[in-house]
Amino acid sequence: TYAAAGAFPAAGANPAGGNKLFNHRFLKVNVATAGCYKIDVAPTAAVDIAFNVYEKGALLGTVDSFAATTTPESTNATLTVGDYLLDVYSMGGATAFTAKISTSTGCP
Repeated sequence: TYAAAGAFPAAGANPAGGNKLFNHRFLKVNVATAGCYKIDVAPTAAVDIAFNVYEKGALLGTVDSFAATTTPESTNATLTVGDYLLDVYSMGGATAFTAKISTSTGCP
């Protein structure tokens, strides 16, 4: 299980309250054992967050419910050994979040 936490700044913390491309936080994950993994990203406040998963610069998938909620955005993915980039972004303002990647049996 991999776990991380991050936060998005409040409006005004960045010039002009942020940028036109939302607020992004990037997490690097090294997968040591190939297999099925569940990826959960949960905001601590009811805002719309989403995430992208990249491997070697290639987008593997985007997860976004398009809802302002504290329910985690989640997906199952078959990952090989190597490094991955998790791009977590907020479309609803400032919030903290947690990201968790754990083994799963939910892959096709």
